Amino acid sequence: MPSFQSPHEKDFCMGSADCVRRHLQAGTLRGPQFVDAPGAYLILSGEALYRMDYRELLATHNESGADITIATVKRKLRDVDARTLGVCSVDKSDGSVYGFREKPTVDELKELAECEEGAASLADCDVNVNMGVYIFSKKAMDGLIGHIEYVQEQLDFGKHIIPMGIGAGFKVHAHEHDAYWQPIRTLREWYDTNLDLCRVKRGPDASTVGGAGSMLDPDFPITTLPRCLPPARFRGESSCEGSVISEGVVVGDACAIRDCVVGPCCVFGDGVVAEGCILIGHPEMAHLHGDDVPDVGDGCELRNVVLERDVVVGAGCRLINEGAVKDLDAVDKKTGLGYVIQDGIIVVTKGTVLEPGTVI
Repeated sequence: MPSFQSPHEKDFCMGSADCVRRHLQAGTLRGPQFVDAPGAYLILSGEALYRMDYRELLATHNESGADITIATVKRKLRDVDARTLGVCSVDKSDGSVYGFREKPTVDELKELAECEEGAASLADCDVNVNMGVYIFSKKAMDGLIGHIEYVQEQLDFGKHIIPMGIGAGFKVHAHEHDAYWQPIRTLREWYDTNLDLCRVKRGPDASTVGGAGSMLDPDFPITTLPRCLPPARFRGESSCEGSVISEGVVVGDACAIRDCVVGPCCVFGDGVVAEGCILIGHPEMAHLHGDDVPDVGDGCELRNVVLERDVVVGAGCRLINEGAVKDLDAVDKKTGLGYVIQDGIIVVTKGTVLEPGTVI
């Protein structure tokens, strides 16, 4: 949903709820005039990876008679940093939500957590995490958002509207999503989630369990953009393990690729070692320099690296962060070329050319 300005509000939208508010008041959420006004609104987060049948969410909303339905996931506190998320207090008997905290403190988590008898520590307890996916009835939308005429500071669903709705007596219900969900708000989360797609975990019955790989379901396929490119090609004897190799990729002889996501039309030279890397790729084959010069040159070693589009890595480069640097900015402010290290991950920016033998 795009942010926009209006004649009486010169600033762009200030938060998720403010963006919805402006579209609601502008009439862009209503649809064509010949269609009846919606009785409820489905609001989705754009910063998480998950798969959900929204018909089930709507069924929960209708059956419970809720004004607001929040999609939640149950997580052990040891598995998430709940201090960066929204956490709901849910009545186990009927699924109603009676409390909500955005980015709770440790003391607040002690009140929000659901601990089984005999739990050794708070880390062993469960929390109901807000997915940022909601259904609002027309009554709740008009009563909580539609009447706000002007916003001068941040207005978000999790931090402001949901607590406001609970406090105002609106009926709030939880819909538990019993499947994979991963928020993607930082480079580390984006990096780990992409690589998690490569790690398909199998249960005793050979079905996929846990992790992003569990979303790979032939009955509910996830498709991608058709590029009409030739299949990936391996020249000589190379090994490839736990990786996603896109169409149009060419891999040279004696390469070792492990736990990588390789975007379309990347070309590897001979003897390349890549582990834990994400290569964005190119829109077409021979996009930069023809087939004779690889994007990743002969004898390169790359570990925990992200190569943005149109990057060229010269022969013999070692991008391994051997010094375990946590954060570093080596980008030219004028050209935008260079690299950064964030949370130990090397990111080479779009269009950068690394000279042969470069060590990072």
